Amino acid sequence: MSLTDSAPSITRADRNDLNSLYRHLRVCDVVDALDGIGYFNLTLMSPEVRPLWSGMKFWGQAATIRCVPSNKPMWKLESTQDIVEAHRIWFERYGHMNLPDDLEPGHVIVTLRTKTEWVVEENDRGKKAPRKIGLKAEQREGLEYEFTLVASMDQENTLVVTKSRCKALSGAVLSKPGEEFGRTLLEWLDAGEAASVTAAELRDEALDAYATVDDLLAIYRRVERAGLLGAPVVDGSGDAVALGDLVRRRGTEVKRAAAAEEVA
Repeated sequence: MSLTDSAPSITRADRNDLNSLYRHLRVCDVVDALDGIGYFNLTLMSPEVRPLWSGMKFWGQAATIRCVPSNKPMWKLESTQDIVEAHRIWFERYGHMNLPDDLEPGHVIVTLRTKTEWVVEENDRGKKAPRKIGLKAEQREGLEYEFTLVASMDQENTLVVTKSRCKALSGAVLSKPGEEFGRTLLEWLDAGEAASVTAAELRDEALDAYATVDDLLAIYRRVERAGLLGAPVVDGSGDAVALGDLVRRRGTEVKRAAAAEEVA
């Protein structure tokens, strides 16, 4: 069956338009998939296949490394988990490039390109007139879950915080925010502690065959406290899923299994 025959969207994909076939893929997804089926350095990618998050800019310190083909064949990748782990295994085997000694985890600021939303309403003179109702980010739904703080700024330079894990800034509405706003956020970020558990470790606990409903509830709370609800992991079938969704799904499965045993 061709991609055009199996396209899940209502609008059928155009086999002559690469973008319509792969509109939901990021460039890195395509590269990883090609690696997974054994096409290493053998294909070229169309410039029409673009990152999923268009209009996004990152602001923060970073190190730039020039990468060239290694001319070393990769091993055969048997599963989705193998593909996910391939980069880690590669660097463990061959080592990293010469990274700066002072490179360490830090914070980034992301700006999103937005578009203006309008509605047509009746004004005080009884005539129809357009009214601007705000700005909408040109990104996928649920993007805000990826960030610690999300805010929007209007044309009058009023900043409205729509999501914040920092209680001091939760729901804040600031006119022309300045240094004090940034300092409040930075002090809160610097006061945090390093995560004591990884998403992979919590995933393994959730997939434990002996995990109870209470265990999974406790795991979910730990995931939530660690800010890892949206962390990408692989489930027991090898499919990519958000960690929070995986734990919730496991809880539902365990509940159903327990109810079935009681009935039996």
